[in-house]
Amino acid sequence: MGHGHSGLLLRLALPASMAAPTSSRPVVLALSNTITPAIAVEILPLGLAVNSIYLNADGETHDIVEGPFDSKLHGTPPYKYMNTLVGRYANRIAVKSDGHKISKGGYEGVVNVVKNESDKVSLHGGPDTLDSMLFETLKLPESKLFSETELRALHATDYAHQLFTATLGDDHNGFPGTLRIEVLFTVINPEQLPSVSNPNLPAHVNLGSLLVVYRARILEPSKVTPINLTQHWGFNLEASLRPTPHLNVRDHHMRIHSDARIAIDKDLLPTGELDQNGGTPHDHTKGKKIGDQFPEHQNGYDHFYLFPQQLYDASIATQPPRTAAASLNSTNLLSELLSSKPAENPE
Repeated sequence: MGHGHSGLLLRLALPASMAAPTSSRPVVLALSNTITPAIAVEILPLGLAVNSIYLNADGETHDIVEGPFDSKLHGTPPYKYMNTLVGRYANRIAVKSDGHKISKGGYEGVVNVVKNESDKVSLHGGPDTLDSMLFETLKLPESKLFSETELRALHATDYAHQLFTATLGDDHNGFPGTLRIEVLFTVINPEQLPSVSNPNLPAHVNLGSLLVVYRARILEPSKVTPINLTQHWGFNLEASLRPTPHLNVRDHHMRIHSDARIAIDKDLLPTGELDQNGGTPHDHTKGKKIGDQFPEHQNGYDHFYLFPQQLYDASIATQPPRTAAASLNSTNLLSELLSSKPAENPE
C-alpha cells in the first residue's frame, strides 16, 4: 500500500459478545496480531455502512474508503449509498405497470418495483430499504443462515468478527417473500506477520483481509424473489497520500479483465444485449488511466462488465450461489473463505 499521513490508530476491537442488539453504536473490528493493528474496520449498524477501513503500514495510517467525517451524515446526499449494503436487488430495475413475472423451481411470482431514481427506474431495491435500515447484531449461536460447523470454524480462528441481521417484509417495495438477511464481517490475519518498520517493503504487502459474507433466505417456502446483495463501495485509493498527486479519480489507473459489457439504454437499464469493449473507452484489459477516453456522453463508467469464465472459475465465486434450505445445517462454505493465504489472482 502507499504511504499516507502519520498517526496512531486508537480504536480497539469490540468483541461480538459486547455488541448490543438493535443499537446504532458503531462496531469496530481489528486484527489482534500487533499492538497497532494493520487493519481496523468501523461498521455502522444503520445501513451496514462501512465508515472506515484503516490500514497501518510502516508507521503510517490510511483510511481507504470515502465517507463523511460525521458518520451521522450517511444516508444524506451526497453520501447516500456510500459504503452501505444495497438491495434486496442492487442496481436498476425498470418500473412496469404490470410488473415483472419471475419463476424458479416451480414457483412463480410478480415483482412490482417502486420507483425512486426516476419514474422509470427503481434503484437498489427502491426507497427506504436496506441502506437505511438499522441492522441487529447477532451472537454466533443466534444465526439461522450459517451452520454450526461454519460457526465453530469461525470461532476457532479467533478473528474479530460480527454478524448482523435484518428482515424485509413480504411485498416490501413490491418484492414477494419475507426475506431474512445475515451479513458476516470478519478481519483475517495474514499468513505471515507484516513488518511495519522495514523501509525496503515490497510493492505489495499482505496486511490481512476483510471478509464480508452475505446470506439470505425467504421464510415462505412457496415464494420466490430476485436477490442481489452487495456493498456499495467507494474506495479512497491514494487520496490519503502526502503530497496528494492524484486527488482526481481520473488520474488513477484501472485494469478490468473484461471483454464485454451489458448494453444499457439512456435510463441506464439493461437492454438484454452485449456490447464488446474492444476499441472503445471500456477496454481496460491492459490498464489505463480512468480519465483516458472518459465516456462523458455515457455518464462515465456505470456498467455491467462481464468477466471471462476462466477468471470466474478460478475465483472464490466457484462457491454455490444457492444452497438448499435443508442443507443449511450441514453446509461448510466458510473454511475456504477464512484462509489466511493471499488470493491466487490478486489482479
